[in-house]
Amino acid sequence: MADLMEIIGKRLKLARENRGMSLRELAEAAGGYVPNMSSYEKGRRLPSLELFIRMACTLGVSVDFLLGGDNEEGVLLDEELRESLKKILSLAPRDRKMVLEIIDVFDRRKYHQSMAEATSSS
Repeated sequence: MADLMEIIGKRLKLARENRGMSLRELAEAAGGYVPNMSSYEKGRRLPSLELFIRMACTLGVSVDFLLGGDNEEGVLLDEELRESLKKILSLAPRDRKMVLEIIDVFDRRKYHQSMAEATSSS
């Protein structure tokens, strides 16, 4: 358990610093207390699940990242992207599926363009 607390603490601090936030700003935004935030970052305590999720959302990272997931830098979302994701999630399931299909079209197009560039340069 101590290892997990240490991992979470390091990841919280990394995400907070990448976001340019102070402990006080994180505490205010996520609904916690500064002394507790400091204890979480130092690996001395674990936040409640509810607070943990609010901190991840506030910092724009995934819960998986805070738990030590593979993505070393986390998924830092800028404000515009975060707002776009909220809009997509609020759509009806059919409409949400259409948006994801459009994203897939662009992704495939990017893949085909990179393949064409790779074959033309060789």
